[in-house]
Amino acid sequence: MYNVAQVIDEKCVAKKGCRLCIMYCPEANCLDLNPGKMVAEVFIDRCKGCELCVIVCDAAKHYAITMQAVSATGKLMSQKGESAALGQALPRLTVSCSGSPAQDPMAPALWVFCWSVSLE
Repeated sequence: MYNVAQVIDEKCVAKKGCRLCIMYCPEANCLDLNPGKMVAEVFIDRCKGCELCVIVCDAAKHYAITMQAVSATGKLMSQKGESAALGQALPRLTVSCSGSPAQDPMAPALWVFCWSVSLE
């Protein structure tokens, strides 16, 4: 599961000349102007979820872009409370060092001293 940008058509002011999100998006052909509706349009298969478009849109006080979760199949997850498909959630990692839980299990130095690692 990951997040992609979604434009709120009613709030987008591209028809008035704003193209900030399109200009600042680092991914080529991800955000473009929809000439029929005269609003910015996100191609979700290209969006990397960096949120730069959200930052520039919010800085301009338009608030026309939000981030939305996408499932592993590429479908937008629009239902409130909708969860990731089976197999998408990562298991909880438990690391014990010298018989006590590690403060930061991802720190490389700790892996040298760890006696046991288990997935729950």
